Amino acid sequence: MRSLQYIQSSLLTASARCLETLSLVSAHSLALAGGIGGCFAGILVLWLLVVRKHKANVTSDRTSESDSLIQDDQTRNDLQRDHTPDAPLCSICAQLDFYQILLDDLPRDKAIPLGSVSSILKKSDQCGFCRLISSVVRRAWLLDKFPHLDLSGIECELFSLDCGCLLEPTPKPKKLCHRLSINAPDRPREIYPAIMAARTSLVLEIQLMEEDAFKFGRPTDLHGRRVNDTVDVGLVKKWLGLCEEGHGDICESVWWMGDNRSLPGFMRIVDVVSMAIVPAPPACRYVALSYIWGGIGAEYWTAKDNFAERSTPGGLNMTNFPDTIIDSIQLVRQLGERYLWIDTLCIIQDDIEDKTIQIHAMDSIYGGSYFTIYAAGGTSARDPLPGLRPRTRPPQQHIEVVQGLHLSVPLPPPIEALNLSAWSTRGWTYQELMLSRRRIYFTGQQVYFECKCDIFCEDVVAESKFLSSSTQPLRYKGAGNYTYLRKPTHTPPGQSVMDYMYAIGPYTRRNLTVESDIVDAITAMTNVLAKGFELGRGDPAKSFQFGMSLTDLEHALVWQHDPRTPRARRSITGEGKSAWPSWA
Repeated sequence: MRSLQYIQSSLLTASARCLETLSLVSAHSLALAGGIGGCFAGILVLWLLVVRKHKANVTSDRTSESDSLIQDDQTRNDLQRDHTPDAPLCSICAQLDFYQILLDDLPRDKAIPLGSVSSILKKSDQCGFCRLISSVVRRAWLLDKFPHLDLSGIECELFSLDCGCLLEPTPKPKKLCHRLSINAPDRPREIYPAIMAARTSLVLEIQLMEEDAFKFGRPTDLHGRRVNDTVDVGLVKKWLGLCEEGHGDICESVWWMGDNRSLPGFMRIVDVVSMAIVPAPPACRYVALSYIWGGIGAEYWTAKDNFAERSTPGGLNMTNFPDTIIDSIQLVRQLGERYLWIDTLCIIQDDIEDKTIQIHAMDSIYGGSYFTIYAAGGTSARDPLPGLRPRTRPPQQHIEVVQGLHLSVPLPPPIEALNLSAWSTRGWTYQELMLSRRRIYFTGQQVYFECKCDIFCEDVVAESKFLSSSTQPLRYKGAGNYTYLRKPTHTPPGQSVMDYMYAIGPYTRRNLTVESDIVDAITAMTNVLAKGFELGRGDPAKSFQFGMSLTDLEHALVWQHDPRTPRARRSITGEGKSAWPSWA
């Protein structure tokens, strides 16, 4: 009886607020009604018919604040099963009113002193909030790399500000999600080079989880979200849909490809339905994969002796495929896509001519993909995509209950998570990142989505239609790519060489298993520069040699060795490799 009263009450409340979101409640009600009585089931069915009739006349609009609040009611009902007791607090933290701090803006100039970093670290086993601060400080300051760092003179203070808005018009400040910020202005100078290299955040933040947003009368927008053992593929599909439907030509166009988006006639692709390698259908929508080979054997590669068999339906037998490839095929199927490009399967690996042709088309392959999957959570192709299957990623989220509020340390943003990966150290993966329009990163922390306009992830509720005025904590913390550039209408002197330096500099700090691949692994980038800036009349062969810009050779020749990296000349030995001139 209590369940029925709750259901009826929920239906009445929701219908008064928004009929669209009511479908979530009604579906839940119908599932429960089967186990109650026939009389009550009839009442519920009547309600459902009314709701569905009205719903047909309602247009979905995510910019409504009331819509968000109703969705929060459903979220709260789903998440309030957590009965974790309050964490103990130290004498300093016990005096804080966390509810009031999160309710009101507490500007930096009115920040509350928390004591020294060293004292907070020492109290982390006794105080829940000190434990959260310790967690974010250790990660952001890379304290595991500096175990003997003197932190005794560094003081911390606490303030609170809103962390963005996804709605129009912008609600009142008290209706916006707030985060707790830890200010420690006197960071040790010794850690700065490591922090900059790791791209960790200089802002130390603690977020409120979505199940407690209702306590402040706020929608769940931009609050923390629990990261489960497995990723919700439906959420990933939602990210793709928001981009495709809301960003229009911004995320569809590729500036160096122009209007000609047809795939090269020699391009092959994996059909994940027929499980065969097939010629890429003209203008087909396909997914690309970026991963680390990791020295794994060649038993699963496409070669001359198995190409014919693999070109027939059912010819791709996944028995010998490594986990990264098996999971990527499964993910593409779950997302409702059909075609997937994987280098080891789509390129005949023991055919030098085929490899050369395909390598010189990588700008079209990655630039033309609907999205690219980045397997950035392992060290070889044997590793699974973290979170796609159960027990493939250990929990990374740190949540504490403090004064009845669920607080957590936000997981690293994409740029930081990728910098922690072995994937980001490999040479071939650089252009695969830079040239893709939409990216889905599988990391050891969580799954991220990034396009030209937005960034989404599992641990922050940030899904919304893109608004020019909207802001959110991850907006400028993506990995970035070269597709952000637009075709130049006028190229000032030196612009092309500046872009060349921007593209090539980070690449040269990466590693290659075969050192003689140094030019091949960046050919897609130099192709883009030649085509986009019309260098050598748009012909890469006339504008680049040995990775050096011929049109700006006088500038390219003044490259300098990075003093922070080992001074070693790369080997160029290998089949089909010509000798390097001294100037390259």
